Parts: sequence; structure tokens; C-alpha cells
Amino acid sequence: MGYNQEKLKGRRTATFGVLLTLVLTVGLFGGALYLWYLGLDVVGPTPDINYRPPSTGQDRGEVETFDSEQDFTDWLTEADSLAVSNGLGMGMNAGIMRTASGIQAEDMAVSAPMAAADEKVSLDMGGGPAPDRISETNVQVAGIDEPDILKTDGREIYFSPGVMPYFYRGGAIPMPMDAMPEVFSVEEMPYGREPGISVVNAFPPEDLALDSKIAGDGDLLLKDGVLAVLSYDGIRANDVSDPKASKEAWQLSYENGSWLVDARLKDDKLFLILSGGINRARPCPYVPLAGTEGEVEIACSVIWHPVVPTPTDVTYTVLKVDMATGKVERTASFVGTQGSSTVYMSADSIYATYSLPVDTFTFVYGFLTANSDIVPSFVLEKLKQVVSYDLAEETKSVELRTVLGRWFQTLDQDEALGLMNEIDNRMGDYIKAHRRELQQTGIVRLDTDKLEVKSSGFVPGTLLNQFSLDEYDGFLRVATTSGETGGIFWQYGFGGGRSDSVNDLYVLDMKLKVVGEALGMGPDERIYAVRFVGERGYVVTFRQTDPFYVLDLSNPRRPTVEGELKIPGYSSYLHPLKDGRILGIGQEDNRVKLSLFDVTDPANPSELDKYSLNEYWSDVLDTHHAFLLDAEHEIFFLPGSDGGYVMSYADDRLKLSKAVSGIRARRALYLDNYLYVVGDDQIVALDMTDWQRVNQLKLQ
Repeated sequence: MGYNQEKLKGRRTATFGVLLTLVLTVGLFGGALYLWYLGLDVVGPTPDINYRPPSTGQDRGEVETFDSEQDFTDWLTEADSLAVSNGLGMGMNAGIMRTASGIQAEDMAVSAPMAAADEKVSLDMGGGPAPDRISETNVQVAGIDEPDILKTDGREIYFSPGVMPYFYRGGAIPMPMDAMPEVFSVEEMPYGREPGISVVNAFPPEDLALDSKIAGDGDLLLKDGVLAVLSYDGIRANDVSDPKASKEAWQLSYENGSWLVDARLKDDKLFLILSGGINRARPCPYVPLAGTEGEVEIACSVIWHPVVPTPTDVTYTVLKVDMATGKVERTASFVGTQGSSTVYMSADSIYATYSLPVDTFTFVYGFLTANSDIVPSFVLEKLKQVVSYDLAEETKSVELRTVLGRWFQTLDQDEALGLMNEIDNRMGDYIKAHRRELQQTGIVRLDTDKLEVKSSGFVPGTLLNQFSLDEYDGFLRVATTSGETGGIFWQYGFGGGRSDSVNDLYVLDMKLKVVGEALGMGPDERIYAVRFVGERGYVVTFRQTDPFYVLDLSNPRRPTVEGELKIPGYSSYLHPLKDGRILGIGQEDNRVKLSLFDVTDPANPSELDKYSLNEYWSDVLDTHHAFLLDAEHEIFFLPGSDGGYVMSYADDRLKLSKAVSGIRARRALYLDNYLYVVGDDQIVALDMTDWQRVNQLKLQ
């Protein structure tokens, strides 16, 4: 063989050694194989993988605050290097975390958040007695209100139909019609209606009339005569004690590109969760909001971050605001990523989640150890020594590249080609067995009093949405999916890019340490819906059929899957009714499907009845706020594109009690025995004793 051929062979082998090292350390197998096969001599920098993933898992999920702006900058540099080496990149655009929620109730019979029939609501309304029954927004935790487009105080209805969901990266930002990006197709404001919030005199229904209009649009929160409008650029609170002449009470504005993620109202305190992109030139101090007392500045020393450098592009800030005055009383900030975080609030805690990076060194070392027949003994011995050394994780990563690189350079092309194929086949099986190590979620718990970080931890897998988290009796229950995206290794072609997912339930104590688990629900599927009710949990997974799982959580340290039911279609929203009944709302054959489940025997759940609407979609599939339950009359309401539907679940049957046509229904509420169906352009009042129309009001 001539000099040039020998030189080319050496270059190809050396190139393969470098690239295959990267394959095992960062998962770029597909690109490495393609470039080596073509014999290309790749020249360029090797991606930096010098980050600090723990080899023992002891500090996975641990958080701490930054010492200074330089500390924040240095941490970001390491995190950015991790993102590049994992092939993830940091070029994320503005987005938002998905939020969804469900009701937490020990007694399923009172799971709907409403004023009980025997409870009088004391309201100073004037002009007549207050209704005995007043429905409230369907929320996750009783006593903690959530923003929505419809609110009532028992006499007035406040409706903001101009809010259109701006969906991006799995989330939704309420935005006015004129602020929607041109790339989205949005309907015109219906019936020529001008943007604004309608203030409607609703009770008694015979007096249904428009009292006034409030300028602007946004989700609403209402407390003691103060109506907060959560818009895309800030919050404007209005004094609506006189519904015919409301006036501004206070105003907050989002600063430096911040936007609202979510909000909660507990007692007289408004909790805001804001998100904003990180200025990498000067990440802190950070000003997310300007309030009644000037700018709210977040110092570097109070911004929390994972101990393990994590791909990061936003700073989340929780603010505790007095609802009456708009004064910001407390703040807490932590870094995270867009589209991969979830916020859940219980009575005493706020939980925030974020993605954890892959522990590449430990994963690769585990793979090589499990496949020792294809790895020289000196390689394993050297890596075993590296594991035993008390070294920084970046040093271990360098050693890993060095050891593997020297081995690969000893291979000829035939050996290298055979090794690549062997690794590809074996890595797929190894990933399936270790998929929970490739996708993990960190969790931080803050108290709602002082917004102090109380604990942190992590669980394998990723969360669907806010339904996936639930605090009960001193424990946090978390439902996750692992392997749905295959992690970075499957992303780049190992094992044929297959996606062998699995779904799990973890129970954590208040230190956020896992104390119990129920693993392996719905192999090769992913979670579509979760609901926790007291000592029970309900999980729906889906790919081809709809497995409905019932979990016994009475012993938090030994949760078990008690029963399973497979039916066609899927449920994406679960709602507890009474007497061991769960309502599922989803789709089957491109139609809205309602399922009534009997879970009195958790080992043998059954579908008592089902009903299909001649609708492709209902807003309930997107937001639980669109659902209304009236347990006293054993009915529920859900909107559709062609109207609104009142369904009865009495006698274990799903029966259509009333279809309301001619209205683009968005929400419904009840005052005493009157149901108000609220649409974009009108409100229809129905007598719930005979379902006849009592009155109707055009909103123009």
C-alpha cells in the first residue's frame, strides 16, 4: 500500500476514533456513522462535554442560590456547554410552560368547587337577595382560585371573551386579537364585537342586562370587589364595587420581556408566576415587573438554580401580591427552561419543575460494563479507576474521551465498522432497560407564606402537565412518562430510533425524596390524563387503546396499580363525581367522547356508560376551566363548536338533558337553579327545573 493510501487509512481511523468517542459520550451516532462511512476527514472543534453530572445521583435535583453575577455567568457557560454537547442547542424562542390542573378532594361527592346548597353566600349586592347557590371556576385545589375568562360574585357576571389562546410550545398565553402573530390563523372577533370585558347584571335572570364595559382583555380573578385583569403586558385591577362605574384600583406591568406563566388567588393574596429570557451579558440583577412602588428588582443572591448545570434559557419569578392594593410583598426566583416546566400550587406550597441533564459519564460507563465482551479489559479497568477517584465530573468526562479515543485509534476499518453495528444494536436494548436515566425532572418546593425554598428533589421521566402533581397528607404524588422521546441517544439513531415508553407513579415526602413507586403502566404508550383523589390515583395512557388505571395510594410507601380497563379512544380530562364514579372526557373516532367509569372496586374498573357528541372538539379538552359540574342536579356542562351541552349522569347513565344551539358557547355557571350559558356574543339563561330559556342577552 502506498504512502498516500496508508495516510488516508490512518486519517479515516483517527477520524472514526474521535467521532465514535462522541457517539458514546453525547449520542451523536447517526452523524458519526455517516461521516465515517463517506471517509470524510472532519476538521473542527470537539463539542465540550465538561459539565458536572453526578455519578452517584446524590445531588440530582439539589438547588442553591448564586453568589454573584459572575457565579451566574459561569454557571450559564457550563450549562450552555452541556446543551451543545447533548445536541440540544439553546436557541429556544419565547414560550410558556403548559399548565393544566384538576380538583383535589378527599370526598369525591364534593369534588366540584362550588358553594354548597346549604351555605349562604354573604354578599352586599343591593337590589334583592343573593342566590343560595353560586358556582365557581373549576379549579385544582378548593379555596385556591385560578384565572379564567368568566367570573361571578353571585349578582354580576364578568366575561372576557376577547382572550384567544396563543398556543406555543405546549402552552398558552392570553393575548388580545390585535396582538396575535401573523403566522397564526385566528378568527375575527365574532359578530363585530369590540374587545372588552362585559359586566352583566345576572341575578335574578329576569333582570339580565349589560351594566358596563371595562376596556381591555385578559383572564380574570375576582376578590371582594376587585377584578384583576391578567393581560399580555401586565395586570390591571379594577374596583367593581359599583358595577356600572368601575374604576382602576392598581396596575402592574411586565418588564424586560417577561410574560405571565400562571397565577393563583389564595385568600386575599395573588400569586404570579412570571418568566423572562436570560440576558447572558448581564443575567442579574433582574427586573421582571414594575408595580405600585416602582420596579421589582431580583438580586443575584436570591435566584435559585440546580447544583447540576442544566440547559437554561429563562428565569422564573414567583411574586406574592396583595389583591386589594397591588403591593408586591414577597418574591422568589429560579432558573429553568421554556416548555419543560410545570407549576402546581397546594394549600401551603408551590411546586416548580425543570429538566435535568443526562448523566452521560455514568450512562456510558454502565453501557460498556454491561457489554464487556466488546470492550478491552484495559478500557474497563481505566474507567473503573476514574469512577473510584474523587474527581470533578468535568475531569471524569475528559478521562472518558481520552480512554475511548486511544482504544478507537487502535482499530482498523473492518473492526471499526463491526463495532459500530454492534454498539448500535446493543445500545437500543440498553437504553430500553435504562430509559429512566435519560429523562429526569427536578422539583423545587416553596412555601406560600414567605416564598422560601423548603426542599428539592427529582423523579425519572417527564410530566404531562399540572395534573401530574398532587400533594396529599404530607406526600407529593407525581406521574411521569419515560422514553417517549427516547432521550438524546434515540434522537440520534441508536436502536433504530424506536420509542419504548413507560409510565410511572412516584410518591415523595416533603423533603422531596422518593419513598414509594408504582412502575410500568402502559408500555409503549404515554400519559394522556391524570387525576388524584384522596387515596386513589387515576391514570390514562394512550397510543392505540385507552388503558384506564386505578392506583391505591393509601400506603404512600407502597403504592400499587389495583386495576386496569382498556377501551377504544382516550380520555384527556378526568373528573371525580360521586359514589366511586369518574367522568372521562376525550375523543374516539374524531368525536368528543364521554365515559362514566365505576371505580368502587379498584381491582375491576368498568365503563358504565358512554356518550358521543357530534362534535370534534370541546374546550374542556384544552382547559378544565370550561367544565362545570352541578352535583345537586347531577348534571355537567361542556361547550362545543356548535353550541353547549348539559349532560345528566343520574342513575349511572349519560343522558343529554339540554342542547343549547345558536351560541358559540365558551363557559357556563349557575346561580340558584338557573344555568347561564355564556358565549362570545350572548348569554342564555335557562331554568334548571325544565330547561326552558328564561332570558337572553346580546353582548355588543
